Amino acid sequence: MDNLRCVRETPPHVRSGAGRASHAENASRLTGAVERITYQNAENGFSVIKCRAKGYSDLVTVVGNMQDVHVGSVLSMQGQWKIDGKYGRQFSAEKWEETLRLQLTESRSIWAAV
Repeated sequence: MDNLRCVRETPPHVRSGAGRASHAENASRLTGAVERITYQNAENGFSVIKCRAKGYSDLVTVVGNMQDVHVGSVLSMQGQWKIDGKYGRQFSAEKWEETLRLQLTESRSIWAAV
């Protein structure tokens, strides 16, 4: 397994609430293994992904500018929890870092063991 480190930040024009003061002190952190990419916009990088995360029995929906994310990536993310009127609870990633890339079967067994 290769240890990959690539830090990405969602551009200000893509973030929800762009133009408001930074809420870094209120930012949440989430680490998860990408199980599925539900949607990716090739033009602006906006993505909807499903991650398996420690402490969550269901897959977690993550949204943000994550054009370079791949299934099997383990991501360390910083952002805000949001409730979307149509899609429900989502983690809106403002910054993310790929810390590891796994095979899908490996990601399931790692999170099951934790």
